[in-house]
Parts: sequence; structure tokens; C-alpha cells
Amino acid sequence: MILSILLLIIAALNYPGGNIRDIHSKGYSLTKNYISHLLEYHALNGMDNLARPWGILGVVMMGITTGLAFVRFANKIDLKKYSSVIRFLGYTLILVTSLITIPPWHDPMITLGSIITLLLFFYVTVLFLQSKLKSFKILSVLMILCFYGATFFSGAPPGSPPAVQNYSCI
Repeated sequence: MILSILLLIIAALNYPGGNIRDIHSKGYSLTKNYISHLLEYHALNGMDNLARPWGILGVVMMGITTGLAFVRFANKIDLKKYSSVIRFLGYTLILVTSLITIPPWHDPMITLGSIITLLLFFYVTVLFLQSKLKSFKILSVLMILCFYGATFFSGAPPGSPPAVQNYSCI
């Protein structure tokens, strides 16, 4: 995971420029650019995107490590009905996040990846709620609420109230 973050930092440092508010800006802005801008063939300012190879490596590496973390978690679960679903979804998440890097498939794979991640969080939360681990129960419920909320706000349509639209640009 650390390697994927470092690769994304390198990508951001190599991004030529342009963001959603100003196509003439220089470099990458954490508040005005999306990670997907690092994956495009051309930056928003029209220049060749030198960040693309680094961005692809970072995103794929993050998808692999996240998916494998869920697979490893599934291997430690004694309940077969949960572990097999979590393992399958973990491997599927690896595939989907690799396909995110292909520009024409980016948007559908983001949606599919979000659904898979929500399902993974749901299964993990159900497992923790059935356990005696009180702190993990609380943390998993908070995590699933945050992720569901973030997914809702990121998918807010342009005609939504301003409070919802502001969150969708994060």
C-alpha cells in the first residue's frame, strides 16, 4: 500500500497541469484534480500526460493490495459462507481496479468497484457484529457508514443541492 501511495505521489509530481476549475493551471492539485486525471493520455491542459505510467502503477498496486487484504482476511474466517464470498469479491476487486486504468472503461469500473467494496464492507461488518469484538463492531459500522456516505456524495448529480455538490468534488 505504501508503494502504491508513493507511485501516486510520483504521478502527481509529474502531472503537467490543468484541473476542473482552471485548465491552464500547472501541476496536480489535491483539491481540484481527481486521481483519474493521472490516468488519462493527455492532461487537462492538453499536454501529454507524463504521470500516466506512474498513476497506472499506483492504482493497480493499490487495487492488488486492497483485494489481497480482503482475500487474506477471508482465509482467516471459519464461516465458509462468508469467507468464500469475501475471497471471491477480493479477487474481483483486483480485476476491476486494474480495468479502471483503461480510459473507456474507467467510469463503469469505478461504479462496479464501489459496489464490490460496499459489499465487502457489508460482509465484514456482519461478521464483526456476530463476534465478541466490541471495538471492531463500532469501527466496522463507522467505516461502512462513511463509505456509503462517500459513495452517495461522489455520485451526486449536478442538479443536487449545493451542500451535496461540494462533497462530490473531493
